[in-house]
Amino acid sequence: LCARCTTMYLGGILTTLSFPLWNAKVTAAGGLMIGVLLITPAGIDGTTQMFTKRESNNKFRVATGFLLGIGITLICWWGINTLLI
Repeated sequence: LCARCTTMYLGGILTTLSFPLWNAKVTAAGGLMIGVLLITPAGIDGTTQMFTKRESNNKFRVATGFLLGIGITLICWWGINTLLI
């Protein structure tokens, strides 16, 4: 696994494990908005690497991967919460 993928899984797992701490404080819509904001850096990084000659380094990949994992988990939480409630 690459640095981004590894920390993406770590971010998702830690967000899931910390669910009891933040569930009462964040609404489903708030979780969606935060999730979208957190996945944006990884999208920008990947897009600029694809369409320009820029290459990311592992420190940046670790940071964007961790944020991506948190963001995806929050978006999934919003989806599940929306479907079930």
